[in-house]
Amino acid sequence: MLAIILLNGCLLLDYILVDDIGWKFIVLRTMFVTPLAVVVNVVVKFNPRRWIREGGVAVGTMMICFVNLYVEGNATAPNTTYGLMCVLITVLFADVVMRIRLWYAVTATAVTSTGALWYLRNPIIGNKITTGFIDPAGLDYFKLYPAPNSGGNGYTGVRNQQQYSTVYDVRVDYHLNEKNLLFAKYIINDVYTISPGALPISTLDGFAIDPQTGNGFGTAPQVARNATLVYTRTFTPNLLMTIGAGWSFIQNGSLPLNYGLNPNTQFGQPNVNISQLTSSLAVASPTGLTGLGGGGNFVPLEYKDNNYILNGGIIYSRGNHSFRIGAADIRRQALDQQDNQGEGSWTFRTGAPGLLEGIFSAATRSNNVRTPNYRTSEPSVYFQDDWHVFPKLTLNLGLRYDVFTPFTEIHNNISNFDPSCPCIIQAGVNGVSRSAGVHTDYRNAAPRLGFAYSATPSLVVRGGFGLAFFPSNYESPTNLKNQPNVSVYGNCSTVQAAAGTNGCSPAFTLFKQGMPLPNQNPSTTNASLVGSIPAVVDKNFGSATWSSSTLLSRKTSTETQLRSPTLERSAVTCPQAST
Repeated sequence: MLAIILLNGCLLLDYILVDDIGWKFIVLRTMFVTPLAVVVNVVVKFNPRRWIREGGVAVGTMMICFVNLYVEGNATAPNTTYGLMCVLITVLFADVVMRIRLWYAVTATAVTSTGALWYLRNPIIGNKITTGFIDPAGLDYFKLYPAPNSGGNGYTGVRNQQQYSTVYDVRVDYHLNEKNLLFAKYIINDVYTISPGALPISTLDGFAIDPQTGNGFGTAPQVARNATLVYTRTFTPNLLMTIGAGWSFIQNGSLPLNYGLNPNTQFGQPNVNISQLTSSLAVASPTGLTGLGGGGNFVPLEYKDNNYILNGGIIYSRGNHSFRIGAADIRRQALDQQDNQGEGSWTFRTGAPGLLEGIFSAATRSNNVRTPNYRTSEPSVYFQDDWHVFPKLTLNLGLRYDVFTPFTEIHNNISNFDPSCPCIIQAGVNGVSRSAGVHTDYRNAAPRLGFAYSATPSLVVRGGFGLAFFPSNYESPTNLKNQPNVSVYGNCSTVQAAAGTNGCSPAFTLFKQGMPLPNQNPSTTNASLVGSIPAVVDKNFGSATWSSSTLLSRKTSTETQLRSPTLERSAVTCPQAST
């Protein structure tokens, strides 16, 4: 009787500690297990034959264990694992206390363990999820799938993509007088794209939701403007000056479908739709099914790029020389608002059953805590001399020098990884430079050499060699978006969340429970960092280099290429660090 009391106490404790086990399963176990345990106890008291006593105890123990497995097999993965442990402990307890002979004990344990493994591999009996285990948010997502229309369980759908563009320009050439010329041009190039997914719009909970799958990224308004003003002054027939100014503006936007609808709030999921930037359908990716929500990562996107350009040049001819000298400066201002899975993203490795039960294998979220406004400049100077050395030989000698400053942010909201600590360093904090420790590269001297030789009256040989530098910090790994300017959660599974490991919260073990709110003040201490540090730039990060050389021969009436131009490139790579 003590064993019966302990068993029922264990069931009650199981109910108290595990909040997703319903009363009906407690009742099921109690109604079946308790009478069976009492029968076994009574039979043993009458001292029957040994094989009846031992066989009855073994069969009764296995039946008790199978009932426990049946219940636990429909619960979460941690509960199922817990159930298997309880089963094996119960069998061993019965074997020892009842002093069952070895072959009875081995048979009972083997049969029970085989059944346990079967239940673990097939946690949903009859492929039917009982109502008590349905996750309401997972059920709402599942309802977004249309009925099959393409044999079996497949669905085929087509929705048209739309794109509209507006392009026009205005140009003015105005001769102030014979020595002064003014040129102006203004260009507009706007493109608006609508890209739905393949699945049809569904009406759920009283409002329409676009399942937003595949390449259905939503709407993408793109705006481009360019203005140019050039003034040319002719001082003498051999002295010319040009001064120019320019402005270009690019706004690249991408708004996901369901933007502004807050569908996850309608589904009852907390902390998902928390702002306008996180107001669309969060990503859910069940294995074997088309993913729902999000339209891909990194949307919504708001990218604004303003470029201001000043340049000037002088052309001066004297004797056998034609000199060109000039300078320019480009100031770039860029706003980059883009979250990677701002609403959150869930993966369900077990497919539709995992989605319906809310048991996920991965949950992640990344949000910009502060929207970065980048600044950089690109000053340059050049000199070139076209020297007619002989009537048959002309040399082109030149040198260009460029400086490409690393990114800064107007409020120092960028950070970098310093491998010497190792640690994350924040721009403008503790003596760190505004460029987060990245140095300016002053080595970009680019010589150019060319020649033209008239070998015969009908043949001209031309050749040249030159270097060119350009900034190579425009890819996303160089945007220096790291903690504490970015809040990152995950990668977390239901098991990890329940155990509180890997930085996962035990309050968010099921899909219906949503996501933790973004941390507005993420820590940069090594102990608090989880996952990778995606945006790392070496402090000696340099510009990329192009070198080209050509050798051409030309006849006066036709042109024949003797050797194809060769192009070489060397680029500086930036490492990624992980913790």
